[in-house]
Amino acid sequence: PSSESAGAGSDAEAVCRTMADGLRALPPMPVPEPLARPGKRELDAARRLIARHGMAVVLAVAEWASMPPKAGAGKRSGKPYDGFWRRTLTGPRSLARHWDQVCLQMADDPRGRRLLAGHGVIADKGETGGCLIVCVWDHLIERKRSW
Repeated sequence: PSSESAGAGSDAEAVCRTMADGLRALPPMPVPEPLARPGKRELDAARRLIARHGMAVVLAVAEWASMPPKAGAGKRSGKPYDGFWRRTLTGPRSLARHWDQVCLQMADDPRGRRLLAGHGVIADKGETGGCLIVCVWDHLIERKRSW
């Protein structure tokens, strides 16, 4: 295989590892089979996400969706970071199916914005969630126009 396809494979595996590592964090959750030993369908889904949105965005979103909830977050019904996606997503295929909802909630969460800034997707300027939703969507739309 070419070095480009080998790099895409390792990137896809990194997305799966990121999601699995988040599930192993405290409080630990069982790692679903698609993440424990990703097969062709999961790796292909990760490759498609990376091709559409870029590695930095996909890793940041995968990391955020797999993080354990903050203490007391479940008491605030309707808030974006209550651990819902950690319990719901089983791998890159399910992440791809729910991509739009996950990104919108991530952009509205301070931890999500810090992850996006940490991965170099957005500047960490302390903007409000509403402004960042526009910034994140502009970035994603820009990426989609290029393919």
